[in-house]
Amino acid sequence: MTKIEGRGPSMTRPRSSRTNSTEGGDLVTVAAMIALNCLAPAALSLALQAGTSAAPAGDLDSMPPVRPWVSLAADARGGLCDPGETVRFTATVENRADAVARVTVGWSAESLAFEPELPAPEILEIPPRGTATAVLPLVLAGPGFMDVTVSVLEEGSTRPRVRRRRVGCAPAGIQYELSRASDFEAFWERTLMELAAVEPQVELREVPGKPDDDFKLSEVTLRSLGGVRVRGWLQVPRSEGPHAAVLRVPGYTETMQPIDAVGNRIVFSFNIRGHGGSVQDVPAEPVDYWLRGLEDKDDYFYRGAYMDCVRAMDYLCSRDDVDQDRLAVWGASQGGGLAFATAALDPRVDICLADIPWLCHWRGLMTLLIDQDVKDLAAWLAADPGRSRASALETLSYFDTMNLADRITCRTLMGVGLQDAICPPETSFGTFNRVKGEKDFRIYEDQGHGLAAEHYSWALAGLAEVLGPAEGG
Repeated sequence: MTKIEGRGPSMTRPRSSRTNSTEGGDLVTVAAMIALNCLAPAALSLALQAGTSAAPAGDLDSMPPVRPWVSLAADARGGLCDPGETVRFTATVENRADAVARVTVGWSAESLAFEPELPAPEILEIPPRGTATAVLPLVLAGPGFMDVTVSVLEEGSTRPRVRRRRVGCAPAGIQYELSRASDFEAFWERTLMELAAVEPQVELREVPGKPDDDFKLSEVTLRSLGGVRVRGWLQVPRSEGPHAAVLRVPGYTETMQPIDAVGNRIVFSFNIRGHGGSVQDVPAEPVDYWLRGLEDKDDYFYRGAYMDCVRAMDYLCSRDDVDQDRLAVWGASQGGGLAFATAALDPRVDICLADIPWLCHWRGLMTLLIDQDVKDLAAWLAADPGRSRASALETLSYFDTMNLADRITCRTLMGVGLQDAICPPETSFGTFNRVKGEKDFRIYEDQGHGLAAEHYSWALAGLAEVLGPAEGG
């Protein structure tokens, strides 16, 4: 279905499509991070206007052609629809040139739940300074997500304009088949026993702070699985305890740092092995954590990383000034997956906050991998003829938080960006929907791998319901 119309010259350009990245956001001042996102200017300078040139006479033929602009929208309310509802994806093509534009419009779609029938490519002729629309109606029959891509190629060009838009249907109903091996539970019980046999060898180094700080700051070093040294920043309120405690865990390659203020909560900003200051025994480079040790579940990177988080919780629970009935773990992206894993493997956790979580539903994620991950996996497979995709998935199944999720009985909150191409929401819900404890989620329709500022107000309110208010008694 197409619609074509003409209009007058355009004097503006679209706003930027950049999104925030909020891995491991600050518990108190995260809104300031969100404020860093900026919008593109409302109007182009005259030198950049289509059809206008400040170039010397005779150089007009050398100027690049004015390419059509493309946008893609879907009419699902808030990005979600009901089962059986038809969602209309509308691609709008804007011809910014003074000549007729001839373009080919093609559609593709990616989903773990649906196999849509897509139309053949169609050719549109758009009048000068005009627009045309192409509409793709799709029915989402049940729970799942649909990621639609429109590709618009103008005549004479080899580089199409590509836009993507994802919608969801009844996400709370998504269920994927588990991939747990018969020794899954025994593997984790053995791993936890191995950790328990490692003496923590706690080292506490106090760090001078500012006179007006509401906390005392220390760097903590612990021994984790395999004797690996891991570190984090401990902030203890100056007020009398015991205090609720929040364990903050890092995103992929992120270095966790102290936050600006803690109120009446202890905050442990912790770096798993290979991250931040925890690189003395496990290097940060190369940045290939998800592939390290993938040949053998006992050697896999995330076996140690998950135990690092449990060891951090061990340390918090060893302190007399920590209220062991008010313990939280919070992370985003990789940190969201670490939060899920910590809550699953350590029943002392009282509330789990997992934002834009990774390490979820690996079999599904393998079909949705972004380009760089595909290349990294291909290189890993090519390095050893004994490796295979099946063997990789077998190892990953032990660390898939979806397989661990039914061990989570604490309150759990999750926020996802509907347009996230790095941690697709369909995989996040694979884990979230198997959590046994009280739970709630928020989906942000226009966000990618980051969350809207209002998410943190909601998350902090949920945290306060379990831990008590951040300030006062």
